[in-house]
Amino acid sequence: QVRDSIFDRLDFKSVGRVTLVGFYVIVEASAPVRSVEDLRRRWLACRYTMLQAIMIMADNSHVALTHRLTLQEFGSRLQLVNVNDPEEHLAVFKAVCHETEKDVKAQGGQGGQGGQGGQ
Repeated sequence: QVRDSIFDRLDFKSVGRVTLVGFYVIVEASAPVRSVEDLRRRWLACRYTMLQAIMIMADNSHVALTHRLTLQEFGSRLQLVNVNDPEEHLAVFKAVCHETEKDVKAQGGQGGQGGQGGQ
């Protein structure tokens, strides 16, 4: 019964067969997203380029690309590109915020706007 359930998930077209590519996509897409690298693997498994995923998150708005997001807003946008678990949202949000703070400190900045002129 468990085997049939797994097969049914892999056979999402209900044709009675699965491909190795389909199996690969399911395995990669089901791995938890805990880092930016994991996020990239998820997007690649879902056949998104990085640009496609970012533009979907930004709703194809170039203005939205520079808008700072809260965790809730970020999570809502991640859901648009197959990242649905709130724990995954938090992990990626923290990873991005931590990297940004580390980069600012490495450049001798104080944080905050990082010399963006108050945008």
